[in-house]
Amino acid sequence: MNLTDRQKGLAFASISALLWAVLPLFLKYSLNFAKSGTIVWVRMVLAFTFTLLFLSFKFKPSEISEFVKSKSFFLSGAAGLFLALNYFGYMQGLDYSSASFAQILIQSGPLMLATIGVFYFKEKLSALQISGLILALIGFSLFYLDQSQSYQATSFKLAIIWLFIGGFTWALYASFQKQLTQTIHPQFMNLAVFFIASMALLAMADFSDFKNLNLQQFLIYLFLGFNTFAAYGALAEALKRAPAAQVSLIIALNPLLTILIIQVTHKLNLLPIPPEPISAIGIAGVTCVVLGVILTVKKKKARV
Repeated sequence: MNLTDRQKGLAFASISALLWAVLPLFLKYSLNFAKSGTIVWVRMVLAFTFTLLFLSFKFKPSEISEFVKSKSFFLSGAAGLFLALNYFGYMQGLDYSSASFAQILIQSGPLMLATIGVFYFKEKLSALQISGLILALIGFSLFYLDQSQSYQATSFKLAIIWLFIGGFTWALYASFQKQLTQTIHPQFMNLAVFFIASMALLAMADFSDFKNLNLQQFLIYLFLGFNTFAAYGALAEALKRAPAAQVSLIIALNPLLTILIIQVTHKLNLLPIPPEPISAIGIAGVTCVVLGVILTVKKKKARV
């Protein structure tokens, strides 16, 4: 069966959504044997390595070298600094909370990007998008009320602060990406982003975490790096083939997928991660956040 470009794009978007949905589970488990700074540094180094190998097969060495010497490389590097802060903020928030909680709070990123779009890119939000923002804020509030009973006050506050820092820096990264990918190949940008981010995060890595590393832990590191490379690569391919609004809709389902996967893996004893209690109020909050994000990222149809 031959797939249309749009169908291929939505398939790539689904791959990204699935990879990002399972990612928090492996990240949370990896905190049992490594620190946040070490984990994010390894992810960036491996993602850079996988991207370089991919580009080596697709482009000539001279083309890669020409990009590295260009102004775009350094501009992409600036985006890499924001992504590094995003990854570190997310890991810190995950360390103080849970996989589901982190996935919900990090959805603040697309909402902040929409706000940046209004004030910096001079974009206008439709009534539907404004409704989405309000709905998402209601959802965050409901989810906050539900989860505030599950954590110690200090840990809960630190998790919120770090996750909102992660969301804000992701919005800044996405703003750079929005401008740069208009002139350069997305994978070239990823190469620079992962390289600069790995350099920036080097100081946060604790190399003592690699002592007594067993095969299972090594494979988890490998998966985390490949997940980063593959998810961003699939997203670039999705945006190239399918409407951004439809791709965003699939990606926005991440929190619901994560919650579902956590329940399944717990019942099957696939990962030693305890189930996360979420009441009806919490589920209502999650639903509002997801629907709010979907409405906020939805673009207005162009008039013919």
